[in-house]
Amino acid sequence: MSFDVNFRGKLWSPAQAAQVLASLMEGAELVFCSRRDAEGVFGLQGEPEAQVHALAARCRARVTVMSLGEQGALALADGHLHHAPAVPVTLLDRLGAGDALAAGVLHGWLAGDLARGLRCGTVLAGLALSQYGDMVITTAAELDALLTQQNTLIAR
Repeated sequence: MSFDVNFRGKLWSPAQAAQVLASLMEGAELVFCSRRDAEGVFGLQGEPEAQVHALAARCRARVTVMSLGEQGALALADGHLHHAPAVPVTLLDRLGAGDALAAGVLHGWLAGDLARGLRCGTVLAGLALSQYGDMVITTAAELDALLTQQNTLIAR
């Protein structure tokens, strides 16, 4: 089971969310959380590496993933920290980028390669940001091409 924190301030306060989300995260194998939510909901401060370690200690998931916006994403698993840079894009729409990141990470993790999954996630998030709507429209061939090219600027 995976769990995405995905806090929405119009629905509840950070304190209410932290209390409820803590119990929901406990059973997850993978937890996804943005750096903004780690700070705003759970009060985790410091550098991203310290924040993802603190979040992992709090939720005890096998894999803890923290999105860092323009700095990419971090994943912590078995004491090993993985980083994937963000893909430069022309921003059209923010909807769906977090879900795209999660989809890529899950894809790689289920195939036994978390580092590749994290990279897939940042590429898919870039694709989501470069198109309108909350669904990533792509093909496996496009994803593979973006993963292997040196200049990962997404231009559509």
